[in-house]
Amino acid sequence: MRTEILSTLFVLMIFFSLMGCDNTNKVLNELNFPETNVSYSQHVQLLFDLKCNYTSCHATGTTASRLVLTSYYNATRYPGIIVSNNPDNSILNQRMEGRLGRPMPPLGDPLPSNFVNGVRTWVREGAKNN
Repeated sequence: MRTEILSTLFVLMIFFSLMGCDNTNKVLNELNFPETNVSYSQHVQLLFDLKCNYTSCHATGTTASRLVLTSYYNATRYPGIIVSNNPDNSILNQRMEGRLGRPMPPLGDPLPSNFVNGVRTWVREGAKNN
C-alpha cells in the first residue's frame, strides 16, 4: 500500500511540475468524493496532495505547522487531529469547516463542500487507511 501511495505521489509530482497549476485545478474539478465508502488513497490523500502538500503548506520539511499530510501515518500521527468515527471532535474537520479558526486552506479559494463533506464522511466511517 505504501509503495502504491509513493508511486502515485511521484507521478503526481512529475505531472504537476510539467503541467503547472492550471492542471491542478482540472484534477481537483474531476475529484469527486462518494457519499459513502470514501477511500483514503483514492480521495483523501489525493485532495491532501493537491491542496495541502502541493502548495508546500503541509509537505514534509516545508510545513509551517507540525501537521504533515503526505501519508496516512503523518496525517494520523498526532492525537486529536483525526478522531476516527467522530468528525465533530477531529481538529482536521474543525479546521476544514472553519469551526476552529479560518477554514483551510487559508489562501485561495475555499474547498468545495463536496471535499469538506467527503473528508467528514471518511472520518465518520472510521478514518481507515483504505
